[in-house]
Amino acid sequence: MKYLLLSELKRGLFSRSFIVSCLGVTFLLFVAVGGMLQNESYGSVWYFMGLALQGSGMASTILTILPIFAYGLSYAKEVEENALSFFVIRSGVTKYSLTKVIVAAMTGFFTLFVGIGLFLLLLWIKYPFFVNPSSYEAYDMLVNQGEALKGALFYLTHQGFVGAFVAVGAVCFSSFVPNAFTTAAAPMIIYFSLLRITSNMQLPMVIDPLYWIAAVYGGIDATQSLLIKAFVTLLFCLIFGQITIWRIKGRVLNG
Repeated sequence: MKYLLLSELKRGLFSRSFIVSCLGVTFLLFVAVGGMLQNESYGSVWYFMGLALQGSGMASTILTILPIFAYGLSYAKEVEENALSFFVIRSGVTKYSLTKVIVAAMTGFFTLFVGIGLFLLLLWIKYPFFVNPSSYEAYDMLVNQGEALKGALFYLTHQGFVGAFVAVGAVCFSSFVPNAFTTAAAPMIIYFSLLRITSNMQLPMVIDPLYWIAAVYGGIDATQSLLIKAFVTLLFCLIFGQITIWRIKGRVLNG
């Protein structure tokens, strides 16, 4: 299991697709705020990051597609290439399936963490990190209180959990429909479908699926918000992971 996990982590985190995905996140963030960068009177790194991820149409692409490409499509591709039996014979179904889930979570996490982090660092060359008090969400409060680095790391970690959630969800989906193109498109389709269905329902946050995926939990301090996000992500990754193991076992047993 250890050798398999290390081998797949290397395949996921040191791959061209991982680098391209991270750079894709950074590029799309710049595209999202490109027209605003000339106005330096109110510009800051923190302001532009919030604008790109919360006030632009690019956010859905960044959060629901790019975390998948580094590794989340690997199972679907292996099935399409008739290579599943090769990997399963070497490692066993449970270890193989568990590795897919763990590595997908880690690559999804670091795709957004690194991509958004690079965006912040590049902006920091020209703009101050923080100018005016921003909103009063959990991580904004840290920045407002002068703890900019801590606020940034917490926010990057939060978005990393979003990437892990989406990537593991994609692996779970691919265990039902092992097609790389369909798996790549599914998270965004599901996201927009949920957005359309729930937009006028005024659901409590605890049962709002969009809130589970990407929301920052307000009304509490930053540490509590991040811990809740970590718990929700872990819970759903465990659920998705168990379903994935069952589905892959069923596919192997049924030939």
